[in-house]
Amino acid sequence: MSSPRPAIQLILDWDGTLTKRDTLAVLANIPAAHRAAQDPDPWRPITDVYAADYAAHARSYRPHTAARTTLAAEAAWLGSLREVEERSVRRVEEAGVFRGVAAGDVERGAEAVVENGDVELRRGWEGMFLLGERGRAGNEEVKDGGEGEAGEVDVSIISVNWSATFIRACLLHAVARAEWCDEAQRDKLREAVKQVRIIANEIEGLHDPDGSSGLLNKKDEDGIRTSGDKLRCMQQIRPGQEEGLVVYVGDSPTDLECTAAADIGICIRDEPTSSAQKELAETLDRIGIACAELSSLNDVQTPGQKKETVWWAGSLEEVVQMIKRITGGV
Repeated sequence: MSSPRPAIQLILDWDGTLTKRDTLAVLANIPAAHRAAQDPDPWRPITDVYAADYAAHARSYRPHTAARTTLAAEAAWLGSLREVEERSVRRVEEAGVFRGVAAGDVERGAEAVVENGDVELRRGWEGMFLLGERGRAGNEEVKDGGEGEAGEVDVSIISVNWSATFIRACLLHAVARAEWCDEAQRDKLREAVKQVRIIANEIEGLHDPDGSSGLLNKKDEDGIRTSGDKLRCMQQIRPGQEEGLVVYVGDSPTDLECTAAADIGICIRDEPTSSAQKELAETLDRIGIACAELSSLNDVQTPGQKKETVWWAGSLEEVVQMIKRITGGV
């Protein structure tokens, strides 16, 4: 009997990777039902100030973009954005955008925005969560003299989004709306979504009797704001090289360090590319990391092996097929 196929730690970004578009503004609009009709919407001025703050920081930061030609230099720039992101978080908290909001409000809001299309998941998203189930089912069918056990797939989401509750609620409602599956498949997918590890920020106090305090994370938590924060989270999922292959799928500069550090780093690219996808592609080119089409990936990486290439895929379905091939899943 041949040796087992490699296990996979599949780590996914949320905004722009599992979803077609960023969802932060959608989340920020959920508390609108709590505001009186005459109260001004606080979100627009917050976004305007954030854009100005980001632009000012970019102008003053050294080295400038063109002079950042290594991963270390770009990682330092991305890390410097924590100050900008934290100031924006403080503005949201001080404006009380989420004050009084409860978990049920977020869950109902998630259902509404999935229903009306404000949050749209990418085609093939379901396959990402069913990979683990396929791997386990494949192992049950392995016979002596066969191809060896299928590698198991452990799925996680790492996101700078402000609410893990929102992410899971969106996924669960998308399961309920899925038209391609029968009830048995739907039950498997729902269970997979319930079990998936979601590492993201959270609106503080969603389950308190009076609702949220309005804080975005508890006072003693650092929060996930930058590319470096996401890398730290990924390293906590995989503390050593013995844990199998790490596959990371992202779409924007916030995914740069995870994409570069993973055994197989994958960038999602649409046609035409979004501004975030284009910025990530230009960054990879500038710092000398080649980005090849995922379909050209032939050899299975050794965990922790140094590599000079990341990969791009036009769909999540391509990622699913690649992982099935590596793990021997059915």
